[in-house]
Parts: sequence; structure tokens; C-alpha cells
Amino acid sequence: MIVVGFEDLLSAISVVPLILKYSPVALEMLDSTVVRHREENSNINLQFQNEETGCLLFIEFAGDKLAGVEQGFDSCSSKLSDKCTIIESAADELSLIRMWGARKNALNRAMKLTVGSRKPIGLIEDTVVPPDILYDHTQQLLQMYSENKLDYVIYGHAGDGNLHTRPLIEVGSQAETQLMDHLAIQLFQRVIKAGGTITGEHGDGLARVKYIESVYGPEIYSLFGEIKKLFDPRSIMNVGKKVIQVRN
Repeated sequence: MIVVGFEDLLSAISVVPLILKYSPVALEMLDSTVVRHREENSNINLQFQNEETGCLLFIEFAGDKLAGVEQGFDSCSSKLSDKCTIIESAADELSLIRMWGARKNALNRAMKLTVGSRKPIGLIEDTVVPPDILYDHTQQLLQMYSENKLDYVIYGHAGDGNLHTRPLIEVGSQAETQLMDHLAIQLFQRVIKAGGTITGEHGDGLARVKYIESVYGPEIYSLFGEIKKLFDPRSIMNVGKKVIQVRN
């Protein structure tokens, strides 16, 4: 496993296509917006952090043949050595558990984060785009946050083009709730146009149901309603999920 530190998020995202050429089995990202809250969990106090590290990439290689794994590992490390602020590797079980623990606990730390009465809201938390346009997508996302003066957290499955991000919103403010909806529409339209999805992992749930038809189109969306009527004709199960209402 390789852990690579970069000055900022965009610097880390820019090398994702390069890393994918070496066929890692995992490529995860942990941004400073999560790392800086390391007091929430001691697992984040990792030996490879330093004052220049703004974003971390976790890269893992595996395979049936050790020689092939080592070749990919060494080649990838060599290509990244002059593009990052720090690079560390590990193969022992204890180090791997510790490293992955930092990444896996990211959501817990993000959920606990509050700034005054603002909390991380998950409406746009699960977008996916093709990895080769992930840089542009991330750049647009950060610009959106900057223009609206929003704090945020961001981490995710960089190798899959899947970013988990939550802006910090004043949940009791109608204006900020409306802003969140506006941002969601703006972001989701770009993601759909790019051939991505607005819910790559966490599911549609209730929060994103009104955007689902835009993802699948009216024909497929109507089939969701037909299936709902077949298995739940009285519409009593998971009301309002996947389809806003059953169309007669």
C-alpha cells in the first residue's frame, strides 16, 4: 500500500488517471477538510502527515503474482515521487489496518463536524463521474463552494470517480435550504450531462427522489412506477422513495 500526500485536493485529483494506469485494487482520497479534524479520532494522527500535506491518496495493489504486484507498486511510486509532498509505503498488517482505519472513519468525523449551528448536509454527497474528468468535476465543485462561501468536507473513492462531499448548511435557515436545492440542481445537471450519476453508493432515499427522473429519463422512470404498483399496489412500503408517487 502507498499513501501519498499532496499540497491540495486538486493536485491529488490531477494524478488519478496516471495512478489508474497501474491497475490498483483501491484508490481512496482523504482531503484536509477531514484530516484537519483529527482530534475526533486518534487514528487520523498518521506518521505520514506533515504541514505541507493538504490531501492524501491511499493506493493499494494486490494480485496472484507477487512480481506483478511489486512492479505496479514500484512503477507507480516512481511516477508519483516528484508530484507529491510526501510518499510512504507499508505492507505489514498493523500498518494497513491503521492506514485504512483513517480513511474508513472519514464519514464519522464528517458527520460530527459542526461550525456554530451549521451542519454537514448530505444531499450532494455521492456523485460519480468518469475518472478522466474527475479533475474538472472537482474544480467546478470547489468553485461552487467558494462562490457561495460554504465550508465543506470532502473525501471519496477517487479511483471510481466517486466523491463524498457535504457542505455545512444552517439547517434552520430557509434561505440556506433553498440554496442547497439550487446547488444540487446545478451540480446534478453537470454530472448527468457528463454521463455520471448523482447516487453512486449511498442510494437515492428521500432526499434525492425528485432528481431521479433526470438521471434515468421519463421512460425508465415510468417503469419504476409500474414496478411499484405491481409489488406495492396500496403504496404503503417505503413511501416517497425512488418515485415521488405512483402514476396511474
